[in-house]
Amino acid sequence: MIVLDGAGTASRRPGGYAAYEDERRAARGSGRRLSATGASNPATGASDGADSAAGAGESSGEGVSAAKPQRSASTVRHQLTKAEKALAAAQKRAAVLNDQLVAAAESGDHVALASLGTELESAEQLVASKEEAWLELAGEAEDLGLKT
Repeated sequence: MIVLDGAGTASRRPGGYAAYEDERRAARGSGRRLSATGASNPATGASDGADSAAGAGESSGEGVSAAKPQRSASTVRHQLTKAEKALAAAQKRAAVLNDQLVAAAESGDHVALASLGTELESAEQLVASKEEAWLELAGEAEDLGLKT
C-alpha cells in the first residue's frame, strides 16, 4: 500500500496505512518522526531525515512550510516567466472561447452555447489556477528582492 505522509512524500509501507499510523504515533511519542526500523523512502532511496525536521517544526507550530527549501533567485525568476506565459496562454484561450460563445448566442445555436459554456468554465478555472500559481511565485520573488 502507498501512504501519503502529509509532508509531500509517498512511500510503500508494509502493513498498510495502519502500520504507518502506528509508527508515526510511536515516533511522535518518542520525539522522532523516523520509524523505529530506520525505513528509507523507496521513492528517493534516502532516509526520511527531512521528515524528522518537518516533524520538529510541527510540534512547535511552524508546520511543514518551515522545512521547504528556499529556491534561488534565478530559479524563481525562470519559473515566474514560465508562469506568466502559461497565464497569458490560458487568458487568450478563455477570450477566444468567450468570443465563440457570443457568436453562438447571436446565431441562436443552443447546442454550441452549452458546449462552449462548459469549455469556457473550464478555461476560466484554468486561468484562476494559473493566476494563483503566478501570485505564489510573485510573492516568493518579492521575498527574494526580485522585481515582478
